[in-house]
Amino acid sequence: MPVEDHPVHKSGIRGPDAKYGCWNRPDKMKNSYIAPDRKYRPDGMFDLRYVEVKFAMSHDCRYDGQNDPRCEGCRHHMASDYVKRMLEIGL
Repeated sequence: MPVEDHPVHKSGIRGPDAKYGCWNRPDKMKNSYIAPDRKYRPDGMFDLRYVEVKFAMSHDCRYDGQNDPRCEGCRHHMASDYVKRMLEIGL
């Protein structure tokens, strides 16, 4: 579907000093969280229950922090093996 072209909103423009949202975030990453889940019955109704969802993503940084000015000064450990692999395959 075509979309009419329009200027970028002022809140969408980042200055040259802008950092990523993860920059120096706290190390308080949880291992899981609780989320609602529907358990359906044969009559089509459902019971609401809560399930634990395990955190399955990497805790390490995956930006190429050595070459990215937005990462300058960040204290997080960079997953350099992952970044190296991605650069080798051209991603």
